[in-house]
Amino acid sequence: MPIIEVELKGVEEIAKKLNDPKIREPIKEMLTEAVKVGQSAAVKAISGGTGLAERSIGRTVWSRTLKGRVYTRIKYERAMSIEEGRLPGEPPSLMAVAMWMKGIPYRRDLILTKEESSLAFKI
Repeated sequence: MPIIEVELKGVEEIAKKLNDPKIREPIKEMLTEAVKVGQSAAVKAISGGTGLAERSIGRTVWSRTLKGRVYTRIKYERAMSIEEGRLPGEPPSLMAVAMWMKGIPYRRDLILTKEESSLAFKI
C-alpha cells in the first residue's frame, strides 16, 4: 500500500515557538482537519465490497508532538489482497463463497448449515 510521509525542514526553530498555546492550538486544529481529510481520502479510495476495509481505517493525532497518522487495522497481507486481489489459483474463503451463494453481504455472525457448507466447498 502506498505510504505518504512528509518531512518539514526547519522544524527545530519552529518547535521552540510552538510552546505558546496561542500558536500550538490552531496548528493542532489544522493537523486534526488534515488527518480527517487523509482518512476520508483513504476510505473513498477503497469504498465498496463488504465495507470491512473502510471501517478499518482510523486516524490519530498526537497533541504533544503535533503528529498525525492515518492507518488501517487490517494486517498487511489482507490489505494487499484487497488492493491487488487474490493471487492466481488462490481460492476465495468458504465463507465468501457461501455468502455469494446466499446473495448476502458479509456478516461476522453468519452461520452456515451443513448443507450450505458442503455446497460452498464443492463450488
